[in-house]
Amino acid sequence: QADDALTINLDQSDEAAHPALRIVGVELWEAVKQRQGEIEADPRVKAIKETKFWEKRRKKHLLTGLAFCGTCGGPLATVGRDYLACSAARKLGTCTHRQSIRRNVLEDAVLDLLRRRLMQPDAVAAFIKSFSEAANAEAGAVEEARTRLQAERGKAVRKLTGFYDAIAEGHSYPRPSNAARRTRSADRRSGCQALRT
Repeated sequence: QADDALTINLDQSDEAAHPALRIVGVELWEAVKQRQGEIEADPRVKAIKETKFWEKRRKKHLLTGLAFCGTCGGPLATVGRDYLACSAARKLGTCTHRQSIRRNVLEDAVLDLLRRRLMQPDAVAAFIKSFSEAANAEAGAVEEARTRLQAERGKAVRKLTGFYDAIAEGHSYPRPSNAARRTRSADRRSGCQALRT
């Protein structure tokens, strides 16, 4: 009978069914919830939350988010204070690699490999060459788009000048539809914005 009193269905959210489980009184609970709502509604709090500052926080350790299990490819997670282990093995049980490794041992091994292998002159030269090629290709594409947009802008300016001259002289020209003008204008604006970013 005593065991039945301790059994709680966690899916059941009826607080009245288990009043003995309350840690604080209903009045205090309601006052706290009201205060939390006021804090959430404060414009300063909203502005701070919109910045998502927690996503921009610097990583505390060198390999955070960069170390993966050699058996299953799952991410290594912190175990205790100084160890890393396969999260799939520890949390899900879907990996057989249950050993952990000290964080500083893994970081030292990675840094040593970087020193010995990547800082070789030929590896550095290959990296610089591929990086330069990629940067030049991107710069070329941006310059090509900029040139095309400048040509379109020049064409539009010449057309407008012609329209102004024609209107000043009393001529009339067939006008493009409003929808066509809006579409062309939106296309040009989006092209200019893409170049700015």
